[in-house]
Amino acid sequence: MPKVEALVESSRIAVEDSRREIQEVAVRTSAVLDTTRKQLERVDEFLEDVAGRARIQLDRAEMVLDDAMARTQETVALVHSGVMKPLRQIEGITAGLQAALRFLMRGRAGQPSRTTVDEEMFI
Repeated sequence: MPKVEALVESSRIAVEDSRREIQEVAVRTSAVLDTTRKQLERVDEFLEDVAGRARIQLDRAEMVLDDAMARTQETVALVHSGVMKPLRQIEGITAGLQAALRFLMRGRAGQPSRTTVDEEMFI
C-alpha cells in the first residue's frame, strides 16, 4: 500500500507537471499563432498595395502608349500632307518642264521631211 501511495503521488505530480507544461506550450502556441495571423494580414495588405500600384502603373503605361501611337499617326499624316504632297507637285512641275523642253528641243532640230513640207506649204 505504501508503494502504491508513493506511485500514485509521483503520478499525480507528473500529471500536474505535464499539465503545466502543456498549458505553457498552449500559451506559446497561441502567441505564435497570433503573431503569424498578424504577419499574414500585413503580407496580405502589402500584396494588395503592390497589386493596386501595378494596376495603376499598367494603366499609365497604356495611356502613354496610346498617346505615342496617336502622335505617331499624326506625324505620319503631317509628313504625308506636308512633305509628300509638295514633292508630288514638284515632280509634276518637273515632268511638265521636261516635256516642254523636249518639245522645244524637238522643234528646233527639225526633221528634213517635215521641213520640206513646211517650205512647200509656204511657197
